[in-house]
Amino acid sequence: MSLERTFEEIKKNLKELKTCLEECKSDNERIQLFIAIGNSYLLISEAEESRSNIINALLSFDEAEKISSKLNNNEAQINVKKLKGFLFYKLAFLEDRNSNLKLSIQHYKNAIDLIGDSDREKLISVNYNLANSYLALRDGNEQNNILEAIFIFNNALEIANISGRSDNLSLIYNAIARSYLILSQFYSGNDLHDIFEKAILYFEESLKFSSLDEDPFDFASSHNGLGIAHMRIGDNGMDPQKNYMDAITHFNLALKLYDVESTPVDFASVNYSIGLCYFKLSQISSEEKKEFLLKAKDYLETSIEYFVEETNPLELSNAEYNLSIVYKDLFVLSNNSSFLDKEIQNLNEALKFFKEVDNPVNYATIQFLIGEAFYRQGNIKGSLGYYSEAERVAEKFNPDLARQITSVKKVIQSLQ
Repeated sequence: MSLERTFEEIKKNLKELKTCLEECKSDNERIQLFIAIGNSYLLISEAEESRSNIINALLSFDEAEKISSKLNNNEAQINVKKLKGFLFYKLAFLEDRNSNLKLSIQHYKNAIDLIGDSDREKLISVNYNLANSYLALRDGNEQNNILEAIFIFNNALEIANISGRSDNLSLIYNAIARSYLILSQFYSGNDLHDIFEKAILYFEESLKFSSLDEDPFDFASSHNGLGIAHMRIGDNGMDPQKNYMDAITHFNLALKLYDVESTPVDFASVNYSIGLCYFKLSQISSEEKKEFLLKAKDYLETSIEYFVEETNPLELSNAEYNLSIVYKDLFVLSNNSSFLDKEIQNLNEALKFFKEVDNPVNYATIQFLIGEAFYRQGNIKGSLGYYSEAERVAEKFNPDLARQITSVKKVIQSLQ
């Protein structure tokens, strides 16, 4: 059955539910009808007019909540609170992010209070969703929000362990590990290393409860997360060669699940990460430098092929930029002019994403790098044009940098 047909049937069922509601006299039945109507709008919101359908769902749940409160129908109130928490979470990504997330958080908290100790399975799912709402907040208090999310995920984990429910453990361990990865942006030095070690610990725990066959995406997500953690530990100077190789191993395991057809962005991202690790390895090992650079080139080229400019501009620009550096190093090693041509091509592709008004630093940097590439090519006139543009823009935000570019430019001019 096609999705289009499925949604048409939901719309047809929605009309029937509204007709039943008009004829219904029982309050308990009206609660169930309002919830069913709200759920129908929620399902339809996945396909069309997301905002208006979310609002209609909220209005239906409001009506269900009014009646269930009057009747002290605890089960219905819990259900409605959970659903409203999820709807405000969805709405937050369309408008008023923080306001709607705070409403989502409040509804989830109300649901937890109503559940008490009566239903551990519900407590696990509501705590999990509550933590995700905290993770999504962007209110200037991100570090504390992430720590709160980790605390709540651990509550869910404790309840799951007490109740003997292992079916949720992989997902919860994975969520805690991902939270530590996000939290890492607020730390440095040994503290940062400790954060990544915690992420690794929880990803490894997640893998104990998932498998390639039964939980393929949890399996892939955990290995991808382990790859990121090992790469970042390497970046932090902790046994970089070993950690980059460990990262590549985990990324390749994730790549078994991410394919071009079903998960093109994940496929591109993992290829980019592997390419980046090989490039980093090329900066450590002189004996295997060329081998690592060629591998970096292949993986970065693949990532560029599958990143989409409209939806992944930052990722695509980073891939273009890093690939240009790989081509530069390959040219230096081999003196093969085709690598130099490709370096210039990729720098120009990266430049498309950085406008002078919005990002003058990156704009000037890439102008300078293109100038350098033209100089290596022997095109003095071409290089001076790019150096001059980099100099002009740098004068606006960093006069010292502009003077350094001027000095380089004068040396190049003397060679004409």
